[in-house]
Amino acid sequence: MGDSEEHAILLANYFNYIDRAAKRQQLNETDKVSENIHSGIVYGFSVPEGNCFYVIRRNIEKNYVELWNPSTGECYNFDREMKSISKAFG
Repeated sequence: MGDSEEHAILLANYFNYIDRAAKRQQLNETDKVSENIHSGIVYGFSVPEGNCFYVIRRNIEKNYVELWNPSTGECYNFDREMKSISKAFG
């Protein structure tokens, strides 16, 4: 039960829990906490679903982005080097 918004909230919170647990484990082992991965919710449009919510995970250090469809469990990876808009058009 639930729509894509509720599934996205649950999945984003689950990813945040996993990341926090990994940070605690890393802190116990090396006393260095990595905060490179950020998760959030994205509102978008897809075909044929229409308006729906996605979960985005970004590794800032490696410039790697995952976009998750919480209703189907599909993950889309974007691991190319991302350029800023000013560099792309300048």
